[in-house]
Amino acid sequence: VSARFSRFEKGFVTAELDDGSGDKISVIPGFLDLTGSEISELSVSNRSFSAAPADSGGKGERITGIVLNRAKVDKLTSVISERKYPRPIDLRYAEIKWWNFLSAEGSRSGTAGDFIELLNGDPHLQRHTFRSIERNLIEQGNEETADAIHKQMRKWIRRQLLRPRKNGRVSPGRRIRSFSLWLWDSATGSATTPFRLLMAVLLWFCLSTVFFSFPENITPSTEAITAYKGTLSPSQHPEAESWKGMAPFWVSIRHHIPVATFSAQSDWQPAGQDGLVVWKRSSAGEARPVRIGWLSAEDYANIVTGLHWVLWPVILVLASRKFFIHLEK
Repeated sequence: VSARFSRFEKGFVTAELDDGSGDKISVIPGFLDLTGSEISELSVSNRSFSAAPADSGGKGERITGIVLNRAKVDKLTSVISERKYPRPIDLRYAEIKWWNFLSAEGSRSGTAGDFIELLNGDPHLQRHTFRSIERNLIEQGNEETADAIHKQMRKWIRRQLLRPRKNGRVSPGRRIRSFSLWLWDSATGSATTPFRLLMAVLLWFCLSTVFFSFPENITPSTEAITAYKGTLSPSQHPEAESWKGMAPFWVSIRHHIPVATFSAQSDWQPAGQDGLVVWKRSSAGEARPVRIGWLSAEDYANIVTGLHWVLWPVILVLASRKFFIHLEK
């Protein structure tokens, strides 16, 4: 049945649930084409279409299901019959204002599982469909379900990158891109939360504070040598008795929050000579430093600073997104 670019102001029902009497199904042979149509309310079930496929446009393509390509629907009700969702359902560039799922348990606006099962029946699944559902859920204040849909979209994108091409192979570039996306999604919860990165930064900060607590990793800054000429030398380390308390904390702060300017302990900086001391072990009653020979404390501090110039903008963007979503509620 073809009803392309039509208007159904009173709705279009092919399925509904009737208490005690089971499903009421209008069976349409082959497929229902509602491309570009405007519909106030549409109700559809997985049993709305016969198993026998129809010829689409005389091109020899045999298809079944419903086509909502570029359709505008005020309310789409998916009748779940025998735990099965409507399929196939083509939602390319469709604009659905309100989603509803109807089952024997009753009517609901939809869980993440409902939307994912429905989208699994879309033979032409696109990023636009995911984003449309996500925006719709955010506007309804259903942020958790919106985040779940966003994560599912990211998984789908990664799977698409690993799909073999015509030659049956996946190029190395696509594999690298898929792996990069996986790393990004793992670190940011698929760009839905800043807390994973914040936790990583906090743990890293604690580790840096331990490293900078060893006097062997610290030498005077150029400003301190100039100010205390004749008193400090470039290779001098602070006394172990004096280098404790908050001193390592402030050195770590300066490198983990690059935009912050703290004057505390500014006379000292990470050492550029010898390897980074990461631990001290006792041997014959004496504490001996364990070093990373190829990495100095200064090199380590520069790496920390450089990476945090990248991490903080990402954290702030993700946090601001969450903040404005909550602000609009």
